[in-house]
Amino acid sequence: MFLFPVSTTKMEDEYRNVKFHSFKLSTKQSEYSGPEFADIEGIKCLQCKSNCFGFLQHHWRRCCVNCRCPLWKHDVPPAYLDLPFERLRLEENDPPEITEYERAREDGYEWVPRVPERWQAEKYMRSLPLEKVPKKHSTGGDERARQLVYQLPKQDYNIKYANSVTDEKSHKSFNDMKRRLVRDSLGVGSIIPSIQQETACSNCFQDIAIGTVAVVANRFDSSNVWHPSCFKCCIDGELLVDMIYFCWDNRLYCGRHHGELFKPRCHGCEELIYVGEYTKAMGKLWHLDHFCCWQCDMPLTSKKYIAINNQPFCITCYNNIIANRCDICKEPIGPDSKDLFVNEKHYHSRCLVCATCNIPLEAKSFSFVNESPVCHQCRGIDPDKAISCEECQVYFMNNERKIGFGDCFYHEKCFLCSDCRQPIGSSKFVRKKKDGRKLCDDCFQRTAKICYKCTGVIKTSTIQFEGKSFHDDCFVCHDCKKGLSKLNFYKRNHLFYCEECFFRDHLQQCPQCLEYIRGGDKYVGWGGETWHSRCFNCVICQGELANGRFIVRNGKRFCRDCKEKAPMTLL
Repeated sequence: MFLFPVSTTKMEDEYRNVKFHSFKLSTKQSEYSGPEFADIEGIKCLQCKSNCFGFLQHHWRRCCVNCRCPLWKHDVPPAYLDLPFERLRLEENDPPEITEYERAREDGYEWVPRVPERWQAEKYMRSLPLEKVPKKHSTGGDERARQLVYQLPKQDYNIKYANSVTDEKSHKSFNDMKRRLVRDSLGVGSIIPSIQQETACSNCFQDIAIGTVAVVANRFDSSNVWHPSCFKCCIDGELLVDMIYFCWDNRLYCGRHHGELFKPRCHGCEELIYVGEYTKAMGKLWHLDHFCCWQCDMPLTSKKYIAINNQPFCITCYNNIIANRCDICKEPIGPDSKDLFVNEKHYHSRCLVCATCNIPLEAKSFSFVNESPVCHQCRGIDPDKAISCEECQVYFMNNERKIGFGDCFYHEKCFLCSDCRQPIGSSKFVRKKKDGRKLCDDCFQRTAKICYKCTGVIKTSTIQFEGKSFHDDCFVCHDCKKGLSKLNFYKRNHLFYCEECFFRDHLQQCPQCLEYIRGGDKYVGWGGETWHSRCFNCVICQGELANGRFIVRNGKRFCRDCKEKAPMTLL
């Protein structure tokens, strides 16, 4: 009788040697030091630039009063922020003598992974995109600060900053969620500085080469491994700040998006809604008293409002700040009025009338005489025969040459390139389907996208992938040449494969269920073949054999218990 132990892979051995972080809820008294962002008022907005006078915190929204952008779109100084574990209100169960943050300060970083040797941390940093490396006083260091504010909202973890948690019921919900978070979801990624077994990344499915850095996580098993640049939130694809992750349904989340799996987030105050009623408007969720005018904060629940740039405005603020002004009466053109746009000017439909006969000119043919609108009947022009140039609005003379484009006509001198504004005349040009612009040949060649595969100019529809552009007939499977624009596909060694070809040529097939073994599946190697762990079973009790000893007789596998009671016909 022979016993065959199922051998562990090098990856499993390396995984077992990794030391992971372990946390508990902090017992330290939380101190409230005033509004969360009060110490950094005046920092510039990276989106609005000079249009913002500097960050000034709104009294209940977590945004800037001056530009209405959230804090993470401003130039957040890294030195202002507390450490992530303090932000999360957690304590480590077995902290090291020197933490990764103390080591980072010595080495000129905002953060480094927790590893025994400095060269291992440097190797990890070299595997990140340059703009993501959290070096002090660098683009990556500043980006880390903004992501720390965004991914780990302080109000989600520190009840002192959760202004909407005011009663016993919401307190209980907040604390219960915090306990579940630590118990079931929270983790910090660790690195294997030099992986010894080639394996597929759980995010991009491309190989992680032997000798390179890999990231592992204790909320996942040893078959889940990531490139350092692939350890991202599954919702927005952002690198997880300091490798702090939350696991749910075998997927990686940042703190913000993990919280939103279980509780809705108010778009007004940025806090999770733990208990009570809330409203839905404009595709977003709000506390009842936080669905307010974006300008004056007047409550809008059950009231009429206008959505501008995805934010709600009351009618008064819309008229005073946003609405166009009629060129004739100088009054705002409100949402209940029709806005007529003629010759770069706006008019109420009731105000745009013929200067001679006073009839409304909406849907009438007219032209301007000494800057006053006059209907064609008063000018003696037959409206059924008159055609005007779309660009200059001047009517064509009899037999005058016209250029037709779409449903419009132009003088030759008025038919201009939308980019360089030079006359196209009867020369070659291209019409952009997306926005209807017309481009002369020079401007098109200068702005056209180049196919990454054939390097030719793309004149028809474009396929975008990983920031690169392709012709539709260039974005095909490397093996069968099938178009991939509407199919699931995989990338391996810079080549694209349809799902069928990729599975056939690059994945191993389980001999039991005949299904392919994908990244993330547990598997066992035995007898020169690779099996799903769930399929590598005892022939009698069907129990999994992947983690124990078993016996082989006539090519059949038996667990040690079933061998004694196996019928002789099987043996």
